[in-house]
Order: sequence, then C-alpha cells, then structure tokens
Amino acid sequence: MYPPRQRTITLRLAPTQAETLFWEVLGLLSYYENESHVLEADDEKALRLVVVQLEAALKHCESLASHELELLRAITPVEA
Repeated sequence: MYPPRQRTITLRLAPTQAETLFWEVLGLLSYYENESHVLEADDEKALRLVVVQLEAALKHCESLASHELELLRAITPVEA
C-alpha cells in the first residue's frame, strides 16, 4: 500500500469570513470536548491547526490594516 499523501487546501477569505470560520471551528472543538464524543487524534490535530492558522492570519490582517491606516493618516492633511 502507498502511504497517504498530504494534501492542503488554500482559502482566500475576507477577514470577516475568516473570523466566522475561526469561531465555528472553536465551537466544533468545544462540542467534542464537552459532549465526550470521540474525535480521532488526526482530526483534532487538524482542527487545532486550522484555529492556529486562522488566528495568525487574522492578526496579520489587523497589522496590515493598522499600518495602512497610519500611512493614510500621514498623507492626509489635518484641518484645524
């Protein structure tokens, strides 16, 4: 038998969509933890990885937005 191949899916999401997905995956993990349902180790690991990646992507988006806002403020004349 051949070993299973690793596959990835790349999503391009708006920050609001990513945030919604983030909370949905956290809710799913919480459901499995609180209801004593069995979640296979690989599936749990994959879901936790999704949470970490979404959290990092959201922080990156916030950082970029903050930087762009500062640039806009720097080039916009201030009225008295």
